[in-house]
Amino acid sequence: MRPMRTVAGMLNIILGLALAFAVAGVVTLDFPVNLTAYLVAALLVAAGVGILTGASWGALLGQWLAVGGIFLGTALLVGALVTLATVPDWGGLVSAVMAALGIPVLVASVLALLANRVARRGAA
Repeated sequence: MRPMRTVAGMLNIILGLALAFAVAGVVTLDFPVNLTAYLVAALLVAAGVGILTGASWGALLGQWLAVGGIFLGTALLVGALVTLATVPDWGGLVSAVMAALGIPVLVASVLALLANRVARRGAA
């Protein structure tokens, strides 16, 4: 197996498990949101397993999920800026929390997108 496919597969699995554990123990979410987060976590793990088994859809699914993560991270950072600019009293705290969530999501999604892209091309 090519090393970059292994890295991409394991990265997807780790991101999926981290999301599932974060939703289960760290972040308190209500019904429709936590169900969606568990679904995305399951899709990330499925993409990682697909990449590791050599399925052609694994890296493509990982790329689509990474693009969604990039949109989510960007939306969180833009929301943090808008909140900081418009809410005078507690806007700083909300902006800090949104930025603390947005930056790791954005960085992890960009890394996953690059790894899945290389794995999909099969170059490495």
